[in-house]
Amino acid sequence: DYVHIGMAVDTPAGLMVPVIRDADKKSIYDIARETIELAGKARDQKLTAADMSGGCFTISSLGSIGGTQFTPIVNTPEVARPQVDIVMIEVSILGGFRVSITRINTWA
Repeated sequence: DYVHIGMAVDTPAGLMVPVIRDADKKSIYDIARETIELAGKARDQKLTAADMSGGCFTISSLGSIGGTQFTPIVNTPEVARPQVDIVMIEVSILGGFRVSITRINTWA
């Protein structure tokens, strides 16, 4: 059994999905370090086919670009692809007060 997690990375050349292998056996610090390394390789177009294959689950997010909704595509042999987005509501109240509410939506 293994847990290989793909992570969607937006690059100038398009969407790339490098895979963090054996994520279930790594610390959060190791995963963070590997995420940074793989995202850099993706942006520099230095990923190999092996770097992008074998994922069983892919994580995507539009929240950082203000996205509020999208439809994830599950690529075989993946079993699921969660959707993460952010809904921000800003309300202006009489008297000049502003209230901002942020809610993170996740879908699997």
